[in-house]
Amino acid sequence: MSENSATSETTEINNEVNKKEDKQIVNETKTEDKLEIVESIEKEETKTDEKEPVTVKEQELEKEPVSKEQELEKKEVSKEQESEKKEVTESKEDEVEKKVIENEVETKENEKVKEESKENDKENEENENIENDDIDDLISGVTKLSIDKEADKKKIIELFRNNVKGKKIDNKKYDGNEGHELEKLMGIKQNSNNSPDIFGYEMKKDSNKISFGDYSASEYLFSIKKDNLNKLNKFEYNMTRDEFIKIFGTEKGQENEIKRYSWSGKCTPQKYNEYSECGQKFKVNENDDLCIMYSYNDDKRENKNEVIPEKFRDNEIVIAIWLKKKIQSNINNKFNNKGFFILIKDKKTKLYDKIGFGLPFNYNFFIQKFKENKIFFDSGMYIGNTRNYSLFRANNNFWHELITEEFS
Repeated sequence: MSENSATSETTEINNEVNKKEDKQIVNETKTEDKLEIVESIEKEETKTDEKEPVTVKEQELEKEPVSKEQELEKKEVSKEQESEKKEVTESKEDEVEKKVIENEVETKENEKVKEESKENDKENEENENIENDDIDDLISGVTKLSIDKEADKKKIIELFRNNVKGKKIDNKKYDGNEGHELEKLMGIKQNSNNSPDIFGYEMKKDSNKISFGDYSASEYLFSIKKDNLNKLNKFEYNMTRDEFIKIFGTEKGQENEIKRYSWSGKCTPQKYNEYSECGQKFKVNENDDLCIMYSYNDDKRENKNEVIPEKFRDNEIVIAIWLKKKIQSNINNKFNNKGFFILIKDKKTKLYDKIGFGLPFNYNFFIQKFKENKIFFDSGMYIGNTRNYSLFRANNNFWHELITEEFS
């Protein structure tokens, strides 16, 4: 082989090596990561490629003259080695590039997480500021309401001390006269509004039985429009109010007195879910409506065969219903504002000497106490008066247990 030919071949090999080295160069901005990875890979390969010690026999063979065939064979081996080296180099490049890409992805994900964390922190801070503002507004509103409530309470106490305290009011003129006189003295105008009597408080006078109010049912069996009753009973039945009282009520009066029929007393249900002598009981249905049921089988009257129509004898029927939304409105509007107060009499002198205040309560409290028989139905409906007198009451001690403050 000539010197020029050897030089040319060497140049070509060097150029080839330079090209391969150029291919191994990776983006300068990621040089450190790549070098670490390459270093790691080369270390592993170095360990693998370490040759065993050359024996004496092999050294002797190397000193022997090389024939052309051996030289060609050596070149072929050299080419194969170069090819293998090229493949390893390319494999290393691919592995390096792959790891670099993985590092880039991981870095981007970490940056994204950091950004999301910053955004969440910012959002949480904003929400916290809003919540703090809401709490401040709520506290401010409650404080103002409390101040207003106390101011109104003081006005009521002054009215009581100036106009009612020490007085005894006669109730003999007519039933309800005492209550009307007290309303005048306290500056309350008579009305049928479904709202508290004065300054957000409902007023009650002291007596053995104190009423929540006169709340007529949403529908009675004698009502002209009674879609709910018709649906519950699965039939329609028309009757007058007088017929209703005669069928489900009792006759009042002594032998020499004028007889009158009324739906009151022992006929109407006295305790929740317990039948009265006339087979009537209260029940709260699945819609939380308050219903009076009638059962022919539980009617103890001797003349029930004469007064009860055939249609009412087979199954339990509903004869009156207070829809939840109606009685709930009555109770909440009257008692769930600022509360109530009772004008209290001295038990011996019957003179008004104290005023007691109780906290607000709602329909849920009312219906629970009704089920516990602390609150009861007190009907006074009778023929000759168009007023239904459907009152709900509780005994004196029940109301006094609700009082939290007293002033004399």
